[in-house]
Amino acid sequence: MQNHTTKKANLKLNIIMGILNAVINTIVPILSFIYVTRKLSVDGFGINQFAYSLVNYFALFAALGIPLYANKKLSQIKDNATEFRKTSSELFLFNLITATIVFIAFVCCIFFLEKTSVNPFIYLIYGFIIFGNTFAVEWFYQSTEQFTYITIRNFFVKSLTLVAFILFITKPNDYILYAVITTFSTLAYALLNFVRFFKSVKPTFKNINIKQHLKPVLYVFIFSFTMSLYLFIDNIMIGFIIKENFEYTVGQYSVATKIPRSIATIISTINIVLIPRLSYHLVKKDEEKVKNILTNSFSILFAWGLSASVGIILLADKIIPLFCSVAYLDAIETTKVIAATIIFIVLIDFIGIQIFYNNGKAWKSIISCFTGAIIHILTSAILIPKYFHLGAGISNLIGIVATLIMQIIIGYKDMNFKKFTWDNFVSLLSAVVMYIGIMILDKYIKLSTLYSLIVLVCIGILIYLFCLLIFNHKYFKIVLKDIISKIFKKIRSN
Repeated sequence: MQNHTTKKANLKLNIIMGILNAVINTIVPILSFIYVTRKLSVDGFGINQFAYSLVNYFALFAALGIPLYANKKLSQIKDNATEFRKTSSELFLFNLITATIVFIAFVCCIFFLEKTSVNPFIYLIYGFIIFGNTFAVEWFYQSTEQFTYITIRNFFVKSLTLVAFILFITKPNDYILYAVITTFSTLAYALLNFVRFFKSVKPTFKNINIKQHLKPVLYVFIFSFTMSLYLFIDNIMIGFIIKENFEYTVGQYSVATKIPRSIATIISTINIVLIPRLSYHLVKKDEEKVKNILTNSFSILFAWGLSASVGIILLADKIIPLFCSVAYLDAIETTKVIAATIIFIVLIDFIGIQIFYNNGKAWKSIISCFTGAIIHILTSAILIPKYFHLGAGISNLIGIVATLIMQIIIGYKDMNFKKFTWDNFVSLLSAVVMYIGIMILDKYIKLSTLYSLIVLVCIGILIYLFCLLIFNHKYFKIVLKDIISKIFKKIRSN
């Protein structure tokens, strides 16, 4: 087996590549999203989002917690080539078995459920994503910290997907083509990943023991499932609660959640990038190193999450008509509500993954997320029939805040890092200054929507960064000095 971990991965490079990958995973799909929402009808876009959300819940059952479990497990044994090969083979075969069972169950469901049996073909197309996720073996690349490969691959496939959308999605009723292209992009990932995985690991199915992974995988599944409840449940609940024209409401809600959720994903990528490194230091019992990593990553996540929430709340009335069309103006207020969830989602992921999961206390996240999910579902049942997509957004916010509060209540003693630091206070103060600055400037800038948005975003970022600097955000200054020194070093070398 080729050892992809012989060279010690650079943590800064991993974080940079991880964030760059998340940016690619966000920017290119957003460009696709902008194009598609302008071409497809609201109903056509909505039915796709409902089908995609539904299949993703089945995909969670197919994955059965294996990606997160494998990421941690393999990172701990990556120095043992024989054990690494054996474990990788076991986990892939395990995932293939569960994916096959879940795919059969999914096909049965789409023909028996009233909502899906009306147009089963679109759901069947998306169903192949279940196998695509399995053969993508993303956990292999994350555990071996191959973030450069992941980034290049994502850019290549997503760019081709965008080109395909532009070439083939030209009419409001091209919603089936949209489903085909979206599914094909997942299968393209799977093909590229699996070929590389097969050459690197050379999977063996002799003398393997899948059973040993069953209990820990199920444990992680409950953890990952509860952590993911708030991602897709809204579209599904809207689809089943709204009796008539649910596609329109799902379409509006999907537009409202797209940009806030994408930005939250970019920021939370730091959590996934850090799993292998934290697992390594936890095994070595290097508590001081772990504490420093957690303190710095919390500082970064808090600063970025807070500024993103504030920025989108302020600019939603410009973002929606510019990025989508006037057909989605109803989504503006819902976008503002969902934007408020960014900071909470980022912190929930940080506590759930870095604090609870990495320390073998995933049950605390399970309890927290399950509590939030129950509150979310109950409030959705009350609010969605009356307020439609806005009701879904409000119930989502309530559920996410409840999850974070529960995490803090039952897990505060496990949070062995510096939380109430000067850096975090500076981030809060900077966000307030940015909010006031954008509010004032927005009243005086008399430009088109596009130029107004560009100016306000640029000025907002500059205000925020300037405040971090003058108020002495220590970690920001360290990163800034590091960037400047590398630039000067590069100039001198030339």
